[in-house]
Amino acid sequence: MGLRYVVLIFLLLFAGCSVKRDIKKSESYIVAIKMKNLRFNDMGFLKYGDNYTELQLFDLSNLVLDLKISDNICINSHCFSKDEFNKRFLTALYPKDLLKNVLDKKPIYKKVGFIKNDNGFMQNIDKNNIHIKYIISGDKIYFKDFSNHFLIKLQRIKG
Repeated sequence: MGLRYVVLIFLLLFAGCSVKRDIKKSESYIVAIKMKNLRFNDMGFLKYGDNYTELQLFDLSNLVLDLKISDNICINSHCFSKDEFNKRFLTALYPKDLLKNVLDKKPIYKKVGFIKNDNGFMQNIDKNNIHIKYIISGDKIYFKDFSNHFLIKLQRIKG
């Protein structure tokens, strides 16, 4: 193998690790999350890009959780299929895109119980051992599953 191929392989390996995704929008939030194996209440950043959503959570200015959602869901570089993530951290009863839709402020469960209002919308869902209250109101995201004791609450920090 010639030197040219070794240099090319070297560049490809290191360039692949340094590729950054384009961030289309980044917002800071006070974040409260209560799930199986995951509890958090502090500051975070919600970032949106082409085909991905990323939630970075900080405690005392240290990154404690980096959650990236695209084709898979990755937590601090450990990736799971969306179904596997739901099974491990939420409940297998959830649709695979539920977490992404919540963070993207989109309706869930095909708009079951959907009520539009001036600042966003609200959904009350009661089916299959799931009782969810989901509210998007201006700069707030509120998702509570009363049956499974999950909470995702984000309040945007203006500034």
